[in-house]
Amino acid sequence: MIRRTKSLLIPSMLLAFFTLSATVWAAEPVVTVDSPSSVSYTSAHVSGTIDSQDAAPYYYFQYTTDPVFGEWSSGTFQGPLPGHTVEPVADDFTGLKPGTQYFVRLAATDFSQSWFSPEPNPSFTTDPVAPASVSVDPPTAVTGHTATFSGEIDPEAPAGNPSVFDVSWHFECTPACPGLSGTIPADNVSHPVSVEAAGLLPGQEYEVRLIAENAGGPSSAGPQFFTTGAVAPELEGIKVHPLRTEANIEATFNPGGLAATYHFEYGPTTAYGHSTPEVTVPAGSEPTTAKGTATGLSPGSGYHVRLVVGNSLGTTEGADKAFQTQDPAIAGGGCANQDIRNRQGSVSLPDCRAYELVSSPDKNGGNVSYGLTSTPDGLRVAAIASTGFADARSNELNAPYVMTRTAAGWETANLAPPLAGGFALNGFLQAGNFSTALSVALTQSRAYGEQMERRNILRTAMGGATAWVTKPAQPSQTPADDFLVGYSADASRVFFESTENFSSFDTFGKRQIWEWHAGEVRLVSVMPDGSPSAVDAEVGNGLNAIGSGSTSVVQMLAEPTAVSSDGSRVFFTIGTVNGLQLFVREDATTTKEVSLSQKPGNVGDEVFGEVAFLGAATDGSEVLFSSTGELTADATPGGGIYRYDLGSDQLEFLTPDTIDGNPQIQGAAGVSADGSRIYFVAGGQLVAGQGQPGGHNLYYADGNVVRYIATLHDYDSQDWNSFLYPRASRITPDGAHLAFQSVNPADRLRPRRARGDLQVGPCY
Repeated sequence: MIRRTKSLLIPSMLLAFFTLSATVWAAEPVVTVDSPSSVSYTSAHVSGTIDSQDAAPYYYFQYTTDPVFGEWSSGTFQGPLPGHTVEPVADDFTGLKPGTQYFVRLAATDFSQSWFSPEPNPSFTTDPVAPASVSVDPPTAVTGHTATFSGEIDPEAPAGNPSVFDVSWHFECTPACPGLSGTIPADNVSHPVSVEAAGLLPGQEYEVRLIAENAGGPSSAGPQFFTTGAVAPELEGIKVHPLRTEANIEATFNPGGLAATYHFEYGPTTAYGHSTPEVTVPAGSEPTTAKGTATGLSPGSGYHVRLVVGNSLGTTEGADKAFQTQDPAIAGGGCANQDIRNRQGSVSLPDCRAYELVSSPDKNGGNVSYGLTSTPDGLRVAAIASTGFADARSNELNAPYVMTRTAAGWETANLAPPLAGGFALNGFLQAGNFSTALSVALTQSRAYGEQMERRNILRTAMGGATAWVTKPAQPSQTPADDFLVGYSADASRVFFESTENFSSFDTFGKRQIWEWHAGEVRLVSVMPDGSPSAVDAEVGNGLNAIGSGSTSVVQMLAEPTAVSSDGSRVFFTIGTVNGLQLFVREDATTTKEVSLSQKPGNVGDEVFGEVAFLGAATDGSEVLFSSTGELTADATPGGGIYRYDLGSDQLEFLTPDTIDGNPQIQGAAGVSADGSRIYFVAGGQLVAGQGQPGGHNLYYADGNVVRYIATLHDYDSQDWNSFLYPRASRITPDGAHLAFQSVNPADRLRPRRARGDLQVGPCY
């Protein structure tokens, strides 16, 4: 029974008499479920009745394969039903697994309590689907980089060719090959399949399987083993770091599957004339880094260098690279500020640069403490200071400052908003909240406006104009804190979360996502049907995200973030009956659920499981997320990482199967600016024989390959866990390089650490 109390006005003299009758008992809804009907391979019809009694409940049907210990998946959330009526209700389950017994129940809820149909739960068994018949041939036409794979697949579909017998197939290599896949319609004919695999590593032993999957599950043939041929060395690039009388040289090459030797040739012309010592590397097929030092060079002189690599199949000469050694430290060395450079000892700085004092010498006894960032041209620098100075309009404890280089020297501007009065004991700035051009700062303070007990978000531009981003639309509301969660590159659009209502319609008192633009506030957390979210919504995964336009080195979510650079796309998560799901709001007009299934048999359905936002392209055209559900035909049990293309509406599965079927995705260390590459940490072993089961394994994925990088330490969580710390890892825009920190020393990042062998690391 649900006990509900009603307030009664009782004279004091009769209080004792009415004490027992002041509590009344409301009748619970009565929920019943019928035996399922219209059962097919992947669907079933379910029905029941709900006697609403005193409630006006919402309702949904649920199913599970284990009614005792299993998780219940939910159908469509519907309602509300009118109170005091008996209503027939129904739904259709889709995307079920063929040949599987399911148990069914009906649930009603008023969001404070749920009522279920009584046990025993009725059950049904879907029609079975036989896996396809598969065979694979030995690879042919094998070269150093290519091979032809072939085989046969028979869908063995029954009469009528039901679509659940449609087959998706792919060849799977170890080590990984680029995607080699296709589809076959349901029929009863054997289909030959053939693909040419490209981009293979030379001199590498591979195994290949042909995997075919229909709604009944996968079937495979193989493996077939083959070894690619060795090739002459292949050179990829060269970098030179010149000093005054020597130069450090690095280059990347592939040994071609054989033992190889390399050296660098260098000299004042392309005839070279000098070389570094010969270095031997063992046979291999992975890219190798060559290093050397050119010595005996003259300061301020031009030189040429190239890499030469050879193996038993031939010698490869790399492209020529020109460079110039640094200028000597002499007076009148061609720089207008040479005297200053000589006095500072800064003659090694390029482009006639010298050290300059950027911040104001008088900082009112405080420090420029953190949040240091600059524009790409270095002519504007921003930072956070602990005191007010430079014509400050407030005494914010952590105030934003912008320093600009002019012909007269460096000028300092304070971008803190004015205070309503008093000392800003609770005033503070979230580090990193500057526009890309460092002309706008976003601050959060409890010392502004009429509601000073409330966290306010403020936007201050160069010149001093301040906008109150979160000014209450309905001052009569109970004040609530507002949280900055993102902004566009120019900070013209600011996004925040709040339980306050900034609109004229009902937002259910839930935490909603809002956008401020040109003084107007509009709702972002809108469902695909146009209604406000009925539950709490969070940008990304509820991370305190900093906008993708920020150039700060101190931020809560490494770029790209859940807000596109122009502010037109915002990714957010909302909990549904199937778990946390990912949505995108585009151009403030439409909302799309991007974590829906694209797996044959339940395309467009919401799959039970938890979704986590990992990152997005700077323009929001691609989004990467993890899900414990199987959302594509090639997804493996336990799910993994997916990439969704907003232009093509295509979902791509990026991570392979694991030994125990649980990838344990822990977070992202970085995502490239175009969303094509991701570095992430997982507890599962995604590459056979590498990584530590249950550890913090750092991987790289781009859709064609997953590579193991290192196993990190518990203390390294700042590299991937944005819930706890500012992100420590950094990625280049193209995703080719990742910088990360680790307590583990370099020689122990890959092997498993011995117990007790803890290195000195950061303390938190």
